[in-house]
Amino acid sequence: MLSPKTVSSGQIELDANEIGYSQIELGLNFVPELVPMPLNTNIGSGQNAMRLKRIIRVNMRVYETYGVHVDGNPVPIRTFGAAPTTPLDSAPTALSGIISDVYDVNGWNRDVMPTISVPDPTPFHIQAIEYEVESS
Repeated sequence: MLSPKTVSSGQIELDANEIGYSQIELGLNFVPELVPMPLNTNIGSGQNAMRLKRIIRVNMRVYETYGVHVDGNPVPIRTFGAAPTTPLDSAPTALSGIISDVYDVNGWNRDVMPTISVPDPTPFHIQAIEYEVESS
């Protein structure tokens, strides 16, 4: 792995031990984070935007996604299949589908929302988010 470099004047200067690489990947080092807007649902007795509520379950539909974290906690999306193959023998595969029940209860609040991120440089596509909410 190459050491981090700083681009100046549109160029990157490589050290002597880094010249033998056939490919070098460049990019900005940042962690994408998705923080949804606070919830406002109609629960029969009116809007609950200003009421205390808590999210008890989050389901996400993703497309070709790796390494999702919710509130900094990794979401376990790799499964172990039947022998003789195991996911430890191969590279992880991208997940397309539904990730269910990925939220720990964080207590009652007016604006509680999960932070969804992917700290590693991998593909990240969220198509939909569904919440199960309790309200006062």
